[in-house]
Amino acid sequence: MNKKNSNIVKRVALALLSSIIAGEVLIMLVVDNLNIREFWIEAIIDSVLLTLIIIPAVFYIVVLPLRKQIVLRMAAEKALKSSEAHLRTLVQTIPDLIWLKDSNGVFITCNKQFEKYFGAKEAEIIGKTDYDFVDRELADYFRMNDKKAMEACGPSMNEEWITFADGGERILLETVKVPMTDDEGNMIGVLGIGRDITQRKLAEDEIKQKNEQLLMVQEDREKMFSIIVHDLKTPFNSFLGMTQLLSEELHSFTQEEIKEMAASMKTSAESLYALLENLLLWAKSKRGMIPFNPALIELLPVVREGAEMMEEPAKNKNITIEIDINEDIAVLADNNILQTIIRNLVSNAVKFTLPGGHVILKAKSKDNSSVEVSVEDTGIGMSHEIMDNLFKPGSRTGRKGTEGESSSGLGLIVCNDFVNMLGGKLEIESEQGKGSRFFFSLPSH
Repeated sequence: MNKKNSNIVKRVALALLSSIIAGEVLIMLVVDNLNIREFWIEAIIDSVLLTLIIIPAVFYIVVLPLRKQIVLRMAAEKALKSSEAHLRTLVQTIPDLIWLKDSNGVFITCNKQFEKYFGAKEAEIIGKTDYDFVDRELADYFRMNDKKAMEACGPSMNEEWITFADGGERILLETVKVPMTDDEGNMIGVLGIGRDITQRKLAEDEIKQKNEQLLMVQEDREKMFSIIVHDLKTPFNSFLGMTQLLSEELHSFTQEEIKEMAASMKTSAESLYALLENLLLWAKSKRGMIPFNPALIELLPVVREGAEMMEEPAKNKNITIEIDINEDIAVLADNNILQTIIRNLVSNAVKFTLPGGHVILKAKSKDNSSVEVSVEDTGIGMSHEIMDNLFKPGSRTGRKGTEGESSSGLGLIVCNDFVNMLGGKLEIESEQGKGSRFFFSLPSH
């Protein structure tokens, strides 16, 4: 028994003893009508007997249960304080924002994480509303969600972007608001718990974006291969047909007919080779297997070498290829990749230019940091529909050249990918019947 309980017991015992003596005196003087001498003897005897009987009874009936109740109450108070301390520690250290408002939107309490949002201590927040800390539009939004939770009589969840007052950090909160009621079911307020889901949302958006890109790549690849199969079959059928005729009917053909068939077979073989080469380049670029070694190079030699590869097809169509580029122009690019771009663009220009036309390659400094390279032709041009789909894998933009040359459109797609690798953008200017102009910019240092 602690000191406090011991004092209580002593006080109760003394009070009982005093009551017994006073009662006995009163009875003897008034009721029994004893004289003073007899009074003292009787009083002492009766008081001793009553004390011996009553005090133990009172101790076991009153004092002992009272002491147990006091001990239990103190233990309960201590447990309650400990529980409250643990709960407060938990609420204060949890990384989520936690707050409690009454039914009018007035703050009752909040944790330290919530203090960071308003940039104020709990004591400064209690008794105020959202309107005291954020702009009216956002406060109206918070109040609307509070009312939704109270009207629904159950948890209400929403997402909201907030900016911390103490550091300007902007995060996305997943907020759960739960209506709070008393023992009788009366609404007393709303408990809010806000969890930072910014990183999770960014990760979900990234996964969604990558899935969409993957689906697009897969669809483009399927369309591309269906077009390639179609474009491969035509020259192969022509090639196989010619070889079959030569193997079965060679003796019946004149020398001139054999020469024409050989020329046709050569054209088919060249078309197949060009298509397969572009297909290989496209596949390598999509898999990141193209070596990329940018360096400061002179532009004219690279353009000249790429254009020379197309001199024979141009000569066969009586098309002139001109180069209008100053010798002192240099660009930051990968030599092989740039040469492939020039070769494909010139090949495309020759293919869609009528006999007797011309193709011109130009370069000019746009500013101190870039050079614009262009390939122009006097060909048949393109419609807006073709231009809009020219660099989309799987789109059927391929068409026959002016002399029946096959085209899948894959070469220009490879050019576009390679120009992007060099940090530029392949653009087009074209008008049907008046030719086309392909141009892109490269850094000059």
